[in-house]
Amino acid sequence: MYPSHYYFNPIKVLPEILYPLISISSVRVFYPLTGDFVGSIGGGTALIYSGVLTVNSILIYKLLTYFKLITVANNNDKVLLFISTIVIVLSFFYFGKNGNYLLKEVNVTCIYHYTIPAFLNISVVLFLMNHKAQGKQILCLNNSYLNFILIICLYLCIFSNLFISCVLLSYASFIILNCSVQEFRNKISTIDFLIRVLKGNYQYLLLIVVWGLSAYLESKGGRAASLGIKAPFTFNRVEQAFSYFFSTTIDAIGIKKTHIILLLACTALANLALIRKILTKKIQNQDKTFLYNQIMLCWMISFIIFYQILLSVKTDCWYQQRSSVMLCWFIWILLEFFLCLFYINRFISHISAFVSLILIILSCNLLIQKPVFEETNMLPNTNILAVKKFSNDIVDRLKKAEQQEFTELKLQVPNFKRNDNWPLGVYAGDAIANTLRKHGIIKRKLKVVIVPDNQMNKYYSLP
Repeated sequence: MYPSHYYFNPIKVLPEILYPLISISSVRVFYPLTGDFVGSIGGGTALIYSGVLTVNSILIYKLLTYFKLITVANNNDKVLLFISTIVIVLSFFYFGKNGNYLLKEVNVTCIYHYTIPAFLNISVVLFLMNHKAQGKQILCLNNSYLNFILIICLYLCIFSNLFISCVLLSYASFIILNCSVQEFRNKISTIDFLIRVLKGNYQYLLLIVVWGLSAYLESKGGRAASLGIKAPFTFNRVEQAFSYFFSTTIDAIGIKKTHIILLLACTALANLALIRKILTKKIQNQDKTFLYNQIMLCWMISFIIFYQILLSVKTDCWYQQRSSVMLCWFIWILLEFFLCLFYINRFISHISAFVSLILIILSCNLLIQKPVFEETNMLPNTNILAVKKFSNDIVDRLKKAEQQEFTELKLQVPNFKRNDNWPLGVYAGDAIANTLRKHGIIKRKLKVVIVPDNQMNKYYSLP
């Protein structure tokens, strides 16, 4: 429920609460009906995953509505709804040479530790963007219960994952920076300047202070201590991290030349139209809205990428190309593209009719052949049905051991040819027994000893 520097991952409050909660609830509800332990957890995860994606889609739709830059009044809602749907659908499309997806993760644990925190952070920032558009502070909701829920969401966003929480940090920093620039233009005294900035943004400043606390706690944890020895912060490592981003990471997400050309052309055309309006002194509120949102999105994209690159210096460059980590900046690039498209529509009539065509072309360019989404979320050359059967067999064997009143069980498992036998480590025996106890599958303590066995590989047709 709260972070502590005594833990190996001190600030991962969200995954440590949500994963057990969904897992235990799913097993207690579905397992008595299906007898499928793995399927029960998978079903609960799918439900929460779908819920997070749905909320994210609704908030994207509301943000696009706030832009109010589509001029074809009769088609506004339909086009906006179509675009917000496409943003989500694109998440399941093929994005790289090696079968990488924008929602790909290594395992279910990583979904709770990376993907769901990413969508929660993005959703909260989208909500705050809509909230800020109404000229309100963070906690200005009419209902105190809604304010409480928002506080909980902000807390979980910050105490989730350092690679992910930078989304919230990037937005808060922009709001404070934008206010500081506006107050600086007023040419007031330094004291008045500080008072106005603090008074107008104290809630965002508090967010940054709490985030700083989370970063400090994480730096004192077990993982940071082990990584700090192996990954010193040197100029050469910084250079390698930036080089890695512009070579491997960009390649991993599969952004092609056609996508870059389309984005640059759309952005250039929109900004040329804006410059023309500024030069002719015909700038309106919609033009100011476009400029503000474009600067905000560009700041957030740059901030997140720069932050993640520097953080990878102290961890591992490989983290940069995790799908959920890339999602943190890629989603804002998509919104920047749509923002420019909508702005151009003010000057080129009926362009909204071509928006759907452009999106369809982009989607077709990303259509998958092989492998499919399910296959990329598994270990290579592994039969998902065999893994599921093996996992459920473990549950049945522990249940049978309890019925026979065993106090210790030697559990033969496939040999994964690693020193620790990951992903079913030799150290995992007691953890498996304790997990089943918490899920209500067994009731007594049971000592479990993991024994890697090549015969189990043959029996379950595992590599």
